[in-house]
Amino acid sequence: MKKTFRILTILTAFIVITSLKVAQAQPHPGHQSGGGSTGGAPIAGAPVGSGEIFLFALAALYGAKKVYGNKSEKEV
Repeated sequence: MKKTFRILTILTAFIVITSLKVAQAQPHPGHQSGGGSTGGAPIAGAPVGSGEIFLFALAALYGAKKVYGNKSEKEV
C-alpha cells in the first residue's frame, strides 16, 4: 500500500510540474510578448555545433573507459 501511494504521489507531482512548465507559452520569434515587433534581424537558430563536440567527446571517453575496464578485468 505504501509503495503504491508513493508511486502515485511521485507520478502526480511529475504530471503537475510538467504541465505547469508547458503552459507558459513563449512569444513568436521576432515579436515581443505585447505583440509589437522587435525590429531587428531575424533570430538565428541555437548554436548546436559546440554541444555536439562535447557530446561526442564524452561518448568517446566513456567508450575508452569501458574498453580499458574490460581489458583489465580479463587480465586478472
